[in-house]
Formats: sequence, structure tokens, C-alpha cells
Amino acid sequence: ARVRRLDHAPEVRRLVDHKYLNDVEGPEIPTLENVTTWIFKRLKATIPGVDRVVVQRGTEGQAEGCSIRAAH
Repeated sequence: ARVRRLDHAPEVRRLVDHKYLNDVEGPEIPTLENVTTWIFKRLKATIPGVDRVVVQRGTEGQAEGCSIRAAH
């Protein structure tokens, strides 16, 4: 199954949605890479079968992002 939004992970969404990421406990330095890794670890611990997380910011056509995959 492909999850496209954090709607399926309300606990993570609650922690990061509309928040100043420097104030979120977890990712020490909230770079896009660190936030992606932090979300991946949280989701992998609670949702069986998670093997990749992609985080994007910006508008369509001008977005930047980061992805992380489980080691296989």
C-alpha cells in the first residue's frame, strides 16, 4: 500500500503540522534530511511494512525534498 500523506500517521502529523521545527523535540537540527529520517524511524516503529518516507516542501514545480529507504 502506498501512503501519500501523514493522514495515516496522526501522531507524527500532530507533532509537525504547522509547527516551528526548531521547537519540535526529536530532530536535533531540523534539516530536511534529519526530519525525513526522524519521521521514518517513528513510522517504522508503528506501521508495519514502512520501507520509504518522502518529505517535500514547496509548491508543485518548485518543490524540494528528501527520501529515505529501509536497508534491504
